[in-house]
Amino acid sequence: MDNNEKQGRKFEESDFDSEFLHTLIKSLPDLIWLKDIEGRYLICNPRFEKFFGYEMSEIKGKTDFDFLPADLAGFFRQKDREALKANRPKTNLERITFASDGHEEIVETIKTPMYDKSDNIIGVLGVARDITARHSAEDALKKSEEKYKYLFESNPVSMWIYDLDTLKFLEVNSAAQNHYGYTRAEFRSMTLKDIRPAEDINKLMEDISGTSEELNKAGIWRHVKKNGDIIYVEITSHKIIFNDKESRLVLARDVTDTVKTDMQVKKLFRAIEQSPASIMITDKVGAIEYVNPRFTALTGYSKEEVIGKNPRFLKATEEGSVDYEDLWNTISSGSVWKGEFVNADKKGKTFIEQASISPVYDDNGKITHYVAVKEDITKRKKIEENLRKFTRGIEESSDAVFMTDIEGSIEYINPAFERIYGFSKKETIGKTPRILKSGHHTIDEYRYFWETLLSGKEVKGEIKNKTKSGTIIDIEATTSPIHDNTGKLTGFLSINRDVTEKKNAQNEIMKAKEQAERADRLKTAFLHNISHEIRTPMNAIMGFAALMTEPGTTTEELEGYTESIQNGSDQLLTIINDIVAVSEVMANTAKIQTGVINLNDSIKRVARPFISQAEEKGIKFVLKPGLSDADSNLEIDRLKLTKIISNLLDNAVKFTDEGTITLNYEVKSNQILLSVSDTGIGIPAEYSDKVFENFFQVEHSLKRLNEGTGLGLTICKAYTELLGGRIWIESNEGKGTVAYFTFPYKKPSSTPDLELQTREISESTDAENIILVAEDDGTNLRLIEKLLSEMNITILPARNGEEAVQLCKNHMNIKMVLLDIKMPEMDGFQAAAQIREIKPDAVIIAQTAYVDDADTALDAGFNDFIPKPFTKHSFTSVIRKYMEK
Repeated sequence: MDNNEKQGRKFEESDFDSEFLHTLIKSLPDLIWLKDIEGRYLICNPRFEKFFGYEMSEIKGKTDFDFLPADLAGFFRQKDREALKANRPKTNLERITFASDGHEEIVETIKTPMYDKSDNIIGVLGVARDITARHSAEDALKKSEEKYKYLFESNPVSMWIYDLDTLKFLEVNSAAQNHYGYTRAEFRSMTLKDIRPAEDINKLMEDISGTSEELNKAGIWRHVKKNGDIIYVEITSHKIIFNDKESRLVLARDVTDTVKTDMQVKKLFRAIEQSPASIMITDKVGAIEYVNPRFTALTGYSKEEVIGKNPRFLKATEEGSVDYEDLWNTISSGSVWKGEFVNADKKGKTFIEQASISPVYDDNGKITHYVAVKEDITKRKKIEENLRKFTRGIEESSDAVFMTDIEGSIEYINPAFERIYGFSKKETIGKTPRILKSGHHTIDEYRYFWETLLSGKEVKGEIKNKTKSGTIIDIEATTSPIHDNTGKLTGFLSINRDVTEKKNAQNEIMKAKEQAERADRLKTAFLHNISHEIRTPMNAIMGFAALMTEPGTTTEELEGYTESIQNGSDQLLTIINDIVAVSEVMANTAKIQTGVINLNDSIKRVARPFISQAEEKGIKFVLKPGLSDADSNLEIDRLKLTKIISNLLDNAVKFTDEGTITLNYEVKSNQILLSVSDTGIGIPAEYSDKVFENFFQVEHSLKRLNEGTGLGLTICKAYTELLGGRIWIESNEGKGTVAYFTFPYKKPSSTPDLELQTREISESTDAENIILVAEDDGTNLRLIEKLLSEMNITILPARNGEEAVQLCKNHMNIKMVLLDIKMPEMDGFQAAAQIREIKPDAVIIAQTAYVDDADTALDAGFNDFIPKPFTKHSFTSVIRKYMEK
């Protein structure tokens, strides 16, 4: 397990509910990510994926240096280290460009150390919130970063940090010192008990011992100032790590006046009634209980008309509507929600409100109400929108936009200009567009361009410009003169669209068209060829099957006919398997099923029929294993490996008329290099790579002399790559071919019982064993009955799933059930589900002719499956495996 996986495991095993956290992160509108302490990404949300322009699966495990320029990646890494070193959240402002569409945002980034169950730092959590819209309004607040760095100290609310173990004050702000009368040094020598009345100490200790939440709204408490005055404070605390200690940050808001006097409550009520802001109070389920006069004046609804209603009745439109689920989740969790509503008054007139909605707590810290303070910002929004409209359109444009003065000196560029051309504003402002000159246009072309502009006319056309890096790009440019209110020419506006990719795409379309036409030719040729390949063995099967019924046919002739039918069937099955294999490869559904094999034994079994074929043609066959039998055990997908070897041997025998065929392998750096060489006809040099393409052979079917679908090497290449290796061919036309392929040499953790894997089932089985067989095809049922009878096994036949279920109810001694997946009345999946309820411990085996059904059957609770068509060995091996248990 590498370090990234360990960090990921730590994160998954942390105090957080991983599934909930993933869901929460995906639903939040901010950019959210988590890195380990080495700067590698662990998770991120969809909005962050848009920033990088990659999906999370591509981002995970990588660092900023894999996606960003070195200077920007270094800056982000430094901010990560600062957060880790500070052991607390770090905030900064950044201007970022989204890779997905090139737009820029100003974000407020908070980077927070993350901890595991043992409070060990496992990484940095980053949250970046888009503050572009309110950046200008808050510019004055952002001029001094020191205000944010010393937020704790300058906060007007009394704040302190105390040690969870000793209750000692670790730090206090100026507001606390001023309010309580103690100096900072005095506070640091005290504990929480020292500012509590003696009679409240026990309650304090109970509250501390019972508080485990990260955020704790502890309610209102009594505190004692240095001069002995008792005050009432509303306590909110948050668990933090301070100076490497588990601590809590406390905000102590003085609510003495509110608690002590009703007059203050009345004053507050009058303030609410007379407030220029619209104020609304709801109960804890959102029903309106109170609205102030400003609300009724703004909406036109009286108090009586709105009491008991949900505020959503004011919603004007669904478009751009507030996410009410997010709003409710925020305030019901104890947080303050801020946002904007587009509402409609009683007459249907829309207006925009800026709102802040906060929970209201009782003395026990439980939420009882919610209060919404809203300001009508309709006029302000219109003014701001008019001021921003032109700038926003240009700033967010995907086209490069720049403006010059009358002399052609550049005065403004938009972000897309920087992205397309690579020049920064600092490098561009004050320069002329000559910095983009590519050298592909004549002086006369440029002279015409400027003469046209100076005459007050617009110029459109396609040009070639040069980026900062020297790359020549194709640009569709529209340049227009700019006039002031008097009609005087004051400058020029140019809009440049990069159409390089568009032109490249046109070229790619032409290439794709050519490839599609070639693919169509290949497909047509393949269909012609496969028709021939299927009809040839089918002709033999049908012909010999008909001859078997001829009167007077001898036993010897019947045996010959049967062998020919079997050979034709094998040939047909090979063709079908090749087509299915290629279909799986092309659909990316082929899967690796690893098992333990003995390579030497597997090679011998695969080579056996080809050795016979070679000897019949007078060809010498040489087998050179590179490992001893004891060392040739390995973990691999046996079927795919043997299919590769079989196809290569088939080609070697097919295309060799004399000489030698050699199969050998050797181990190199934990890889096995296996080769099949022959002295056959060879392959022309120009076709050495094309032979791995789908249906290559059939493209030349009119000239070829050997049979085949043209899929064998395609399957070999796909299977080799699935196994983690590669395949290639070296050939001399007329002299022979050597096919090489590699695959991992992975030794098994334990030695397999190869004898058990390969032996034929011949032992007798207890005659009392009963197997229920559900099969709607009579021929297949007779075949299964024959195979099982040789094992002394009794079968109970069923024609469909319904009969199978009923037989299981009537015969409780049934321990094994064979179910065909495709059956009338009730299919195998439905029958298996009902049988599993009747006999939970029964072995249920699926029979299917569809590879996809096999995986589905295992997922649905089948113990195993037998693919059709099956051999005696493949069928009895599965049955034997479960009968022995």
